Amino acid sequence: MRDLVATAPPDVEVQTLRLACEDQLRNGLSAQQVNQAQGSSGGTALERRLRFEQVTELNPFVLTPYRPNYVLPLAYQDSPNVASTNGNGLSERLEVKFQLSFRIPILRDVLGSGGDLSIAYTARSFWQAYDASQSRPFRETNHEPEAFLSFDVDWPVLGTRLDRITVGINHQSNGRDLPESRSWNRVYSTFIWEVEDLMVAFQPWIRIPDREKKAPDDPRGDDNPNIERYAGQFEMVVAWRNDNDTYSAVWRNNARADNRGSLELGWSFPWTGRARGYVQFFTGYAESLIDYQDHHNRISIGILMTDWL
Repeated sequence: MRDLVATAPPDVEVQTLRLACEDQLRNGLSAQQVNQAQGSSGGTALERRLRFEQVTELNPFVLTPYRPNYVLPLAYQDSPNVASTNGNGLSERLEVKFQLSFRIPILRDVLGSGGDLSIAYTARSFWQAYDASQSRPFRETNHEPEAFLSFDVDWPVLGTRLDRITVGINHQSNGRDLPESRSWNRVYSTFIWEVEDLMVAFQPWIRIPDREKKAPDDPRGDDNPNIERYAGQFEMVVAWRNDNDTYSAVWRNNARADNRGSLELGWSFPWTGRARGYVQFFTGYAESLIDYQDHHNRISIGILMTDWL
């Protein structure tokens, strides 16, 4: 009943949901299959996600997902960075990569603007779980808190529909001491639109400048003055839900002649319960802050708890 209430279109009657639950118990169908059997897909993939988010926001014991949440026990990169190991030698090429990301709604219709205020937090960790000689250390963890206003819109754009605009501020740091300290701050805007089960999110940003260091060991100066040349000036996310599989691409680029940035491709598929199988490929710069200037490729396999759609 919970799944059907979250995914059914708003005009479905309660009696219809009761009958659908009876059919589901008899036939062992998923909530999505029951909705399809009744002649309704429950809206687009993005609409279904937003409805699920509304349900989780009302539950004090549930964190609302923000970016994808995953654990990748087999994450192999082709060129480990020596700088990320505190001078202890080359890190292992095979490690564990995982990401935790959630958001919390704070205020609705802020000052009558129609915008909803939320805060969010994303942590991405790289764990040298297979390096017993170094006591299996965490090589790097990037912390990314942010706050943003989101506005629901309905604007036609080239045959598609712009659904949501957000405006926010973002801080990203690895929480380490000099000389391994990395951090930067940004203001950004996100434009989200969809075509059926295809979602596109375009997010340009402007870095908030830090003052130049007076000396290499100055803790208050800029730890990474050229990071935007590698991490990019914008991010574009494309996600497509095809039946039970989801395909995604996250592209970052610096919009400069040297054309640095990154591309992350993902594929998730049904596996067991809430967990989905997940394959991720990354190529480019700034997968983590400690080695943002180094280009590498990574293939990862694991499980995904929440996806873009």
